[in-house]
Amino acid sequence: MSELLSTTEAIINHLSDFCEKVELTGQTRKQLESCRAIEILCVPETTELNISHVSYPRECGRYIKSIGLSFFSQIGRFRIIECDLIREKAIRFYCNDSVVKLYLADLDNFGIRNILITGPKTYTSKYILRRLYAHGFTYRDYIFYRGQIVPTPTEEDVYPLINSVYHDLAEREEFTFLFDNKYPFLYSNPPSNWIQ
Repeated sequence: MSELLSTTEAIINHLSDFCEKVELTGQTRKQLESCRAIEILCVPETTELNISHVSYPRECGRYIKSIGLSFFSQIGRFRIIECDLIREKAIRFYCNDSVVKLYLADLDNFGIRNILITGPKTYTSKYILRRLYAHGFTYRDYIFYRGQIVPTPTEEDVYPLINSVYHDLAEREEFTFLFDNKYPFLYSNPPSNWIQ
């Protein structure tokens, strides 16, 4: 795991020259022993990446695809495995014998994407997304309210929207444990210390 984290640090330092924002995400962020790939979320530093006025998933995918490959060509020393810039908006490649998954975002959806990619899936689907929908929001790559994008540049920007305090990674795992052990009411009736 230490070798993987060392490679991760080197990649993030390299990406910092090309990105407005870059952070660990997913399993790498949790630094789990079972982690087999490096997952990174970034905002490419390009004036073309501004899809805050694009409302439909197809248009979002087309727009990100148009900048994704040109952004990746700046990091030519990596070998591409797969580009999925429509559904996941991510690029997989090899670096120092490690598999890297680079997720693309912009500043309007960085926070919500980081939460959803990091998981756990039970927490994001049964707590975050359900509470967003219950409060009148929708999610299509971005959080929308009445057809308008609600910017979430950080994870902390998401929680007030669902009337919740911020949860660290341990609390997200705790929710998953409780939910998976027959406490499915948690998304609508969470512990009192979780509510603002």
